[in-house]
Amino acid sequence: MIRCPVCSHNNQSENDICENCKCDLVEYKNLVFAPDILYNRAIDAIKHKDSEKAKKYLIYALEISPKDTGIMNFLVRLYLSTKEYTSAMNYMVEILAITPDDERTIELMNEVSKRISRQDIEKKQFDEFMNMSFADYYKMLTGNEFSIDTLCTTK
Repeated sequence: MIRCPVCSHNNQSENDICENCKCDLVEYKNLVFAPDILYNRAIDAIKHKDSEKAKKYLIYALEISPKDTGIMNFLVRLYLSTKEYTSAMNYMVEILAITPDDERTIELMNEVSKRISRQDIEKKQFDEFMNMSFADYYKMLTGNEFSIDTLCTTK
C-alpha cells in the first residue's frame, strides 16, 4: 500500500494514480521506494564484485533515509570486507546511537570486534578510532570499561 501525499488515501503499491483524488503517484513512489531500490542495486553490485559502486548506492540511500540502520549495517560489513575500519567504526557508532539495545546491533558490534586486529589498523586509523566516542557506547551496552584488548583480536 502507498498513501497518497495529497488526500491520504491508501492505494495499491502498483497504482500510479491515486484512486481517490487522481494525483500522480509516480514521483512520490520513486522517493518512497528509492532507499530499497538503491539497497538492491548495492546487492547487485556486490554480486558483480564492485564494492565501490555498492558503497555509492548505500551512501546515497542513507542521504534519503539517514536513520536506516539496515543500510548502515550493510555499509559496516562492506567497509569491514575492504578493511576500511575507520569508516566501519563511524557507521557502527551511528548505529549504536540509534539502536543501542537491538540484537542485530550487538551482533554486528561483536563481529566488528572480532574482525579488527591491531596489525590491520594503520597508526593513523588506530588513533582516530581510539578518539571516537565508541568507548561510551561500549560501556553503555556491556556495563564494562572499554579497552583495546577487549575490542581487538591478536594474531
